[in-house]
Amino acid sequence: MTIAEQKKELRRKVRQLKGLLTKSQKDDAARRLVVKAMANPDVKAAKNVLSFWPMPDEIDLVALNLALRNAGKNVYLPIIMGADLEFHLFQGVDKLIPDPDYGIFQPPLNSPALPPEASQTEDLVILTPGIAFAPDGRRLGRGKGFYDRAFLDFPCAVRIGVGFECQLVPDVPTDWNDVPLDFLILG
Repeated sequence: MTIAEQKKELRRKVRQLKGLLTKSQKDDAARRLVVKAMANPDVKAAKNVLSFWPMPDEIDLVALNLALRNAGKNVYLPIIMGADLEFHLFQGVDKLIPDPDYGIFQPPLNSPALPPEASQTEDLVILTPGIAFAPDGRRLGRGKGFYDRAFLDFPCAVRIGVGFECQLVPDVPTDWNDVPLDFLILG
C-alpha cells in the first residue's frame, strides 16, 4: 500500500471513530481541552496564538478561542488564500464570516493580519487541527498541506496538535513535506 493509500485509509478509520462520539462526549472533550490548553506553559507564555475555527467534525475550539482572548492573548484565525493560510485577528464571534469555498468561519479580510515580526518570535503558538496524530508529533491533515506550508513561515512557533483523544493513533504515515508537531493537547 502506498503512503497516499495508507493516509486515505487512516483518514477513513479516524473519521469513523469520531463519528461514534456523542454530543455529550464532544462537549466534555472541548471542556477538557480548554483546561489543558490554558494550563500549558507554552500557551501561557504565548503573546500570539494562531488557532482555528472548528469544522463540524473537529473538536470545538470556540470556548478555547474565547478563553485565550479573555486571558489577553492575540488570537489569530486562518483565512485560506489560494494554497496558503493567512492569519487575521479574531475580534469576536459576531465578526466572523463563512469562507465561500469551505464554509469555515474566518475573520474578514480587512481585519488586522498577524504582523510579520510576530512570525519570528518565540512567544507564538500554533494550535493545529488534524485527522490523526501520532505520539511522536506526526500529524495527518486533510491532505491539502495548508498547515505544513504555514509552519515554514513560523520557524520559532510551538506547533501543538489539538483534537479528540480518539484521534491519537500509534503510527501516522508521512511524506517528506509533512512537518511534525512539537506536542499534542487532546480533549
